[in-house]
Amino acid sequence: MNQDECVAWFCVSDCFWSESDTTELNSSLKRCYPDLKDFFLDKLGVKGSAYDYLLSTTSKEPHDVKMAVLSFIEEVGDFVPRFPAKPVRTAKILPVRCLDGTVSLCSVETEFAITDREQLRKELGNKITVLDFDLKEVRRLWPFFKWLDIEDRYLSRCVKERVIISPNYSSLLHGSKTSDLRRKSYHIAR
Repeated sequence: MNQDECVAWFCVSDCFWSESDTTELNSSLKRCYPDLKDFFLDKLGVKGSAYDYLLSTTSKEPHDVKMAVLSFIEEVGDFVPRFPAKPVRTAKILPVRCLDGTVSLCSVETEFAITDREQLRKELGNKITVLDFDLKEVRRLWPFFKWLDIEDRYLSRCVKERVIISPNYSSLLHGSKTSDLRRKSYHIAR
């Protein structure tokens, strides 16, 4: 690829074809070779941009769009801010699990929580509308959530936990496995 007097070679797996003119990524081919789209996509097997797919998807299948979101984060890594977030914020690309158990595609304007703690997922997962990603995927997608400015929806930030000590608190501290703070402090401090 020859771009701005710099010559670099990339593997097919490092390249993608993007129709949007929103990025300076070194693997965008449209600007360098605008007439060779079919050659790159059909003959060489270059992938289309996941960002373009997110903006133009007509799929109503939450699983397909979920895979596209994960592909997008793999494509851009930690460099998500190179793309404008506003078009993605308005697109219905977020799989949200509703109270009745169905999963539908929603935009950022929909109210939902992001389950980032297993205990909170167990306690609240069927009582509120949540994003339908497992904990591992949520951790992978943190740059995506930051880029979309929805970090305040993490359950760990939305929920406050209270600890109440009963009048006979000494028996609680010594007798109960769940309230024994000394046992937990080792795991917290290590």
